[in-house]
Amino acid sequence: MEKLPVSVILATRNEEKNIEACLQSVSWAEEVIVVDGSSEDKTAELAKQFTEKVIVVPASTCEEQRLVGLKEVTQPWFFLIDADERVSEDLKLQIKQVLTSAPHSAYYFLRRNYLKDKPIHFGHPDYQLRLFNKQELLELPEKIHRFPKVKGSTGNLEGELIHYFFESVSDYIEKINFYTEKEARYCLQKPNFKPSLLRMLLKPPARFFQNYFLKKAFLDGYWGLVFSFGAAYYEMLVNLRVLMSENSMHHEGCTAGSHEKKLDNKN
Repeated sequence: MEKLPVSVILATRNEEKNIEACLQSVSWAEEVIVVDGSSEDKTAELAKQFTEKVIVVPASTCEEQRLVGLKEVTQPWFFLIDADERVSEDLKLQIKQVLTSAPHSAYYFLRRNYLKDKPIHFGHPDYQLRLFNKQELLELPEKIHRFPKVKGSTGNLEGELIHYFFESVSDYIEKINFYTEKEARYCLQKPNFKPSLLRMLLKPPARFFQNYFLKKAFLDGYWGLVFSFGAAYYEMLVNLRVLMSENSMHHEGCTAGSHEKKLDNKN
């Protein structure tokens, strides 16, 4: 099989159910780098059957693990993928074509959510910036849900990046809890960010409306309704975590201030 001059960076944690199918879908790449966040299952062991470059790091976000993998890239192009994603045959052929001429510095992929083996409308269309000319990269974000930056222009590839984003209810809830906690921490680090009850009231229904009506998740029946509520719940939970953290910090500050006053009175 002809190998393409691409380094694949795959960030994983507890993905033994997905890892093999994912790596098989990128077997055309010259280099595959797996950065595993200290999985408690056989993810790292299974990954070593496909590549020698398996790096185990402490549990962290996908973005932080990708930055580790970026340091190991040896090919002129690199491609970001998640364990629950698969590169379709059409997308592989399109990648091969653009690498020949490479008119752009990076490329968006059309990612499509699948429920089992059926494509769904929820979250569609969803363009993800995933293929990069390494020399043209300016920044790969450290924080979740932030966009990479490149020097030149970007293009779109219509071949599907298949996304099996839902395995079980517990898996879905676990991912929401993990990523909302990370998102809330990022918000609290922003100097100009102010928690707002109004934001918590408005953003969840806005996300529901966007997914269920504008992106036509209602065509997915029961699951479209479930996933649209899940998107709304995600927004609510991020804002709730921020508000609770702010109140906790404020309470601790007041307690510390009261304690200092007591000490001053004693002195």
